[in-house]
Amino acid sequence: MSPPTDLTPAQKHFLAHACAFIATNPPRHELDKLCTLATLLLPVPVAEMLRKRIFKTGDPRADDQLNGWLQ
Repeated sequence: MSPPTDLTPAQKHFLAHACAFIATNPPRHELDKLCTLATLLLPVPVAEMLRKRIFKTGDPRADDQLNGWLQ
Protein backbone atom coordinates (compact mmCIF):
# COMPACT_ATOMS: atom_id res chain seq x y z
CA MET A 1 0.00 0.00 0.00
CA SER A 2 1.45 3.36 -0.99
CA PRO A 3 1.29 6.41 1.25
CA PRO A 4 -1.51 8.92 0.62
CA THR A 5 -0.82 11.42 -2.12
CA ASP A 6 -1.73 15.03 -1.44
CA LEU A 7 -2.65 17.10 -4.47
CA THR A 8 -2.40 20.83 -4.88
CA PRO A 9 -5.59 22.70 -5.75
CA ALA A 10 -4.34 23.04 -9.34
CA GLN A 11 -3.72 19.29 -9.56
CA LYS A 12 -7.20 18.57 -8.17
CA HIS A 13 -8.66 20.93 -10.75
CA PHE A 14 -6.78 19.19 -13.57
CA LEU A 15 -7.84 15.76 -12.30
CA ALA A 16 -11.50 16.76 -12.05
CA HIS A 17 -11.46 18.09 -15.60
CA ALA A 18 -9.60 15.03 -16.84
CA CYS A 19 -12.21 12.70 -15.33
CA ALA A 20 -15.03 14.76 -16.86
CA PHE A 21 -13.26 14.72 -20.23
CA ILE A 22 -12.82 10.93 -20.11
CA ALA A 23 -16.56 10.57 -19.46
CA THR A 24 -17.28 12.25 -22.82
CA ASN A 25 -15.68 9.29 -24.62
CA PRO A 26 -13.18 11.36 -26.65
CA PRO A 27 -11.11 9.99 -29.56
CA ARG A 28 -8.09 7.85 -28.70
CA HIS A 29 -5.55 10.49 -29.80
CA GLU A 30 -7.08 12.96 -27.35
CA LEU A 31 -6.77 10.40 -24.55
CA ASP A 32 -3.12 9.91 -25.46
CA LYS A 33 -2.59 13.65 -25.08
CA LEU A 34 -4.36 13.58 -21.72
CA CYS A 35 -2.05 10.80 -20.51
CA THR A 36 0.97 12.87 -21.48
CA LEU A 37 -0.32 15.91 -19.63
CA ALA A 38 -1.23 13.83 -16.59
CA THR A 39 2.28 12.40 -16.46
CA LEU A 40 3.72 15.90 -16.48
CA LEU A 41 1.30 17.49 -14.01
CA LEU A 42 0.32 14.82 -11.49
CA PRO A 43 2.22 12.65 -8.99
CA VAL A 44 3.08 9.23 -10.40
CA PRO A 45 0.45 7.22 -8.45
CA VAL A 46 -2.32 9.58 -9.50
CA ALA A 47 -1.22 9.70 -13.15
CA GLU A 48 -1.03 5.90 -13.20
CA MET A 49 -4.52 5.52 -11.75
CA LEU A 50 -5.87 7.99 -14.31
CA ARG A 51 -4.14 6.04 -17.07
CA LYS A 52 -5.80 2.86 -15.82
CA ARG A 53 -9.17 4.57 -15.93
CA ILE A 54 -8.52 5.87 -19.44
CA PHE A 55 -7.47 2.52 -20.83
CA LYS A 56 -9.71 0.37 -18.62
CA THR A 57 -6.88 -1.94 -17.57
CA GLY A 58 -8.99 -3.69 -15.00
CA ASP A 59 -8.39 -1.92 -11.72
CA PRO A 60 -11.90 -1.56 -10.29
CA ARG A 61 -10.56 0.69 -7.54
CA ALA A 62 -9.38 3.34 -10.02
CA ASP A 63 -12.52 5.45 -9.82
CA ASP A 64 -12.67 5.22 -6.02
CA GLN A 65 -9.06 6.29 -5.66
CA LEU A 66 -9.43 9.13 -8.15
CA ASN A 67 -12.52 10.36 -6.31
CA GLY A 68 -10.60 10.16 -3.04
CA TRP A 69 -7.86 12.41 -4.40
CA LEU A 70 -10.47 14.94 -5.47
CA GLN A 71 -11.83 15.26 -1.91
